[in-house]
Amino acid sequence: MCPEQFEYFELKEVSTDILHIGTFGNYARMCLENINADYVVFENCKSDTSQIEIIDLKSRKADQGQIHFVNTTFDSDVFKMNEIKPHFETRIHHNTVDIKELVS
Repeated sequence: MCPEQFEYFELKEVSTDILHIGTFGNYARMCLENINADYVVFENCKSDTSQIEIIDLKSRKADQGQIHFVNTTFDSDVFKMNEIKPHFETRIHHNTVDIKELVS
């Protein structure tokens, strides 16, 4: 999913193995709510003027999920997260990676 052409984008009630979000534009606002995913990948999201709100993120796995920031700077002013259950491991990648390798 690449929501760069949207001023506001909302995604709710999704259950998937991998949620992969590509580039988003300047001043983009996105809300991800009630998402069940084992892997969440933000790739090439470089806007420091955007606001991404993540509400009630859960892993489908019993132990823990993973959030990957690929060529994306994690900034708590941009990415606002709460209610992440169970624990999500966060990884930051400064180079392009093969998504298939991340989830294997």
